[in-house]
Amino acid sequence: MASVNKQIIVGRLGKDVEVKQGQNQQPQESNGGAPRNNSYCFVGVATDDVHGKNADGTWKTETTWHNVNVYGQQAEYLGKYGKKGGWVYIEGRTQHKKDEKTGTFFTNVVASQVIVFDMSKGSDAPAEQKTDQQVDRGAARAASQGTTTQTTTVQPEAVTAPADDADELPF
Repeated sequence: MASVNKQIIVGRLGKDVEVKQGQNQQPQESNGGAPRNNSYCFVGVATDDVHGKNADGTWKTETTWHNVNVYGQQAEYLGKYGKKGGWVYIEGRTQHKKDEKTGTFFTNVVASQVIVFDMSKGSDAPAEQKTDQQVDRGAARAASQGTTTQTTTVQPEAVTAPADDADELPF
């Protein structure tokens, strides 16, 4: 059996993205000798877990910060469209490393796919990337604080399988 190391995060960026360039500018043979894209960025993504209410009626939330490493074209995309507080979808693998100087362990997510959900309407991003906010886990919290949020939900199309006989169930 094969092993799986996959992490999916939908959360908010902790600060504006700063894309950096690596120093290795050697050609990459596997793509015909074209220069390798050495762009990278490190971002913090916050996810909130909303559960129950406090004694004063406010929602209990627990924020978890995820350290995410993004490389290549994904880093450039995130740098162009990702802004502090913006919703992002990150898919990648978990990586645990030990800091040789301090001896402490830390955990990162190495991103393989990045999607920015709430880009400005006038951006020149691909049309499929321009979506309204579809998931708002903090809507209940915002409602309890007297603020309003607009949530767009997408209903999947109903798919039914034809039954051969009226006595048979379609599953």
